[in-house]
Amino acid sequence: MGTINASIYLTLQGKKKDVSSTFNAPDCQIEAGEYLGDFFSFQPKGSTPDWAEELRKSAGISITGSFPNIESKTVGALLILRPTGKRNSIPPDLANRYFILSFGSGWQRLNDDWLEPNFGRTVALNVLSIDQLLELRTEQVFALRHISTDRAPIASTKDTFNLDADRDLLEVVEGKTTGILGVKTGKPTTPKKLEGLLPKGSKVRGGQSLRISLTLSDLSAVLDACFVEFQNTGYRKMWPEVDYLVPVNDTNLQLKLENALDVQLRSANWPSSLMLVAHGKRGNSELTPDSFTLGRKQVAKQGSTISTQNFLAESDWRSFLRSQSQSPSLTTAKGTAVHCFDDQLKEIFTTDIFSCLAIEVNLNNVPHILAEGRWFIAEPKFLATLLKELTLSVPTTPPTLFAWDGILKEAEYNRQASATGKYSLLDAKNIHYGGGQSKFEVCDFLDNKNRAMYFVKRADTSAPLSHLCEQVRRSVELLFSPNPGFRTALSAYSTKQKIAIHADLTTSRPLPGTWILRVVILTRKKRNPLQELPLFAKCSLRRLAKQMLQSGHRIEFLFP
Repeated sequence: MGTINASIYLTLQGKKKDVSSTFNAPDCQIEAGEYLGDFFSFQPKGSTPDWAEELRKSAGISITGSFPNIESKTVGALLILRPTGKRNSIPPDLANRYFILSFGSGWQRLNDDWLEPNFGRTVALNVLSIDQLLELRTEQVFALRHISTDRAPIASTKDTFNLDADRDLLEVVEGKTTGILGVKTGKPTTPKKLEGLLPKGSKVRGGQSLRISLTLSDLSAVLDACFVEFQNTGYRKMWPEVDYLVPVNDTNLQLKLENALDVQLRSANWPSSLMLVAHGKRGNSELTPDSFTLGRKQVAKQGSTISTQNFLAESDWRSFLRSQSQSPSLTTAKGTAVHCFDDQLKEIFTTDIFSCLAIEVNLNNVPHILAEGRWFIAEPKFLATLLKELTLSVPTTPPTLFAWDGILKEAEYNRQASATGKYSLLDAKNIHYGGGQSKFEVCDFLDNKNRAMYFVKRADTSAPLSHLCEQVRRSVELLFSPNPGFRTALSAYSTKQKIAIHADLTTSRPLPGTWILRVVILTRKKRNPLQELPLFAKCSLRRLAKQMLQSGHRIEFLFP
């Protein structure tokens, strides 16, 4: 029998009513084993692609003959399935859910709020062998939501991919089935292992949805097997790093978190960890906006274009609210529309400010993360291990350092700290190296006598500390490199600027461990500063400490 490619979604508990009210007039019903489904097709009228319209009308080219009438259609369908009464029993957790199969562009009509966010990823992690992986797609929520796709040309092992648990959230995993189970097709008496129901060597891609090739006669068995794998936590043995953030499904806790967020949004001091990041549907990673507008949808007048902004910033939202005689709050966050456009100024999707917020909220001393409109809680064991490892790099007797008063800006703090300690001030002293406009800052100030480099950053948010960690890595890489090029450039610069630099950093290659790397974190929370840092800041610092210690360097975290 032939196979078809489909994306399978699973709805959240309690969302059947929302789905049913949206899709209530099916084209037909399809019965597949122990599931009954409503089938909805979407066949919009054809439209002329922009490129064809430009070719037909362009004054800069000459066309001989009649230009053809070109139309494109975006066709899609959804099959919404539920267990039938033929089953001896329905698992309680499945009775109040739908499976939704999407074909073509059908997924575009689904609401992310209805769907299990990691259904496909969980199933794929349980099904795929860690030596049969093709792609991992990761996201850094608090580093301007960097998305990274690491794809291998052939099925490869997990260790060959650049997955960093201290920085990345695993969004999508893709791999190949081995087909070694050899389960025969047919109506199952018990749920069968999913891999045995798929063609040997077929691709499995899991994120929000599960993308697979399947035989329709096996659909009932496949859905049963998918649900078993979704409830299976066995993948955590081989993937312990992927679940340190767990979705918050408790509606009472969600309400408390939203109330806490509302208080922060209304306060005079803007939430320090908040960022605005616009994203498309989780079902399609290609919907990346190029520009934005806030509020009502704009319609361009003939001969003109829509005025958009290239970045989605907190100040833009505040300006928009002032124009509407409103102020920041949970209500206005959910009520402010964000229209997102591609590079041709075509609107690709609409969302709201609440769904664009990336923020950390502490509730009862436990960090919670709001990302893509959903709340997550940090796993307790992960938090305990994280704090324990970071404490190892905090000296019990820290060196005497100029105390920060909670007011001074970084540049002024660096100036006063270096003057007080009689250190060499290197803040904003950029060394041109590597060609073009490449330039690097060694550190903020240098203690030549005790061989210590100081790197300073305020701890208001995770993103600046992530940048600081990257600066430390780059400085270490350049200063301790076998290539003397950067040290030569540093020597010339220090001589010209009359800045005292230890000869160990300019005339020869220093050995790892001969200099102390001191990361100075400016925070107003003096009682337990390490624990009070934002979650992703702690993750970045732990990752830095691991890398430096593994390379033989000494590193300390200081809180003046």
